Amino acid sequence: MIFKTFLVLVLLLVSGCAGQRLPSIPFDRAGGNVQSIALVTPATPDKPILISLAPVTPLPIFIGIIGTLADQSVQKDHAAHFAEILANHDFRPQPLLVADITQVLQAKGYAVTIVEADRSGQDFLAQYPPGMPPAGDAYLDVMLANHGYGATTTFDPYQPLIGLKFRLVRTSDNKVLMQDTFAYSNIGHAVRPEPKYDYQHYVDFSSDQDRSIEGIKEGLQRGADAIGSALN
Repeated sequence: MIFKTFLVLVLLLVSGCAGQRLPSIPFDRAGGNVQSIALVTPATPDKPILISLAPVTPLPIFIGIIGTLADQSVQKDHAAHFAEILANHDFRPQPLLVADITQVLQAKGYAVTIVEADRSGQDFLAQYPPGMPPAGDAYLDVMLANHGYGATTTFDPYQPLIGLKFRLVRTSDNKVLMQDTFAYSNIGHAVRPEPKYDYQHYVDFSSDQDRSIEGIKEGLQRGADAIGSALN
């Protein structure tokens, strides 16, 4: 029962981007009159995730609930070590997202300004920073719900995980002009990573660290592309 509950919680985390999927609001570019966008510094989690929806040890088979708890402890140790790997490479997703999204929006003809904001919480901003002329026609609010790697079964490889939520809010009256969710993973209905980023075993991350970072970077770029597509 404990393990089943654990799997449900993990599945919600990685497939639902830390909560329910946002109701999609399509953007009407022709009628929206948005030519300039103020990109608010994205909200990002403190640490990456490294998870498996199946046990990574045989302990649950042999000793039941106690083994399940022990297996979850092993997974937590793996996740902590993976976080250390990224920290040692000074990997920070926020500036990467800002750069990727800015490039995509500019390529689509939008003027882009960056607005600094306090993103200590993991939610959309309730209020946007005032007095930032020129703020633009709309704020783009982006949340990175998760980034890292996950596996679905004992025999499947770890693959990159990216979960994004984003919305466009008109500066004049705070009306939401567009919002959507993006998922990059091998779980559920998501954009699936390329096999070149597969890690068959956890220990492989230590021997090929650069590729693991490239896999996350690719996911962030795909997320930026999805935001650009939503703003067509």
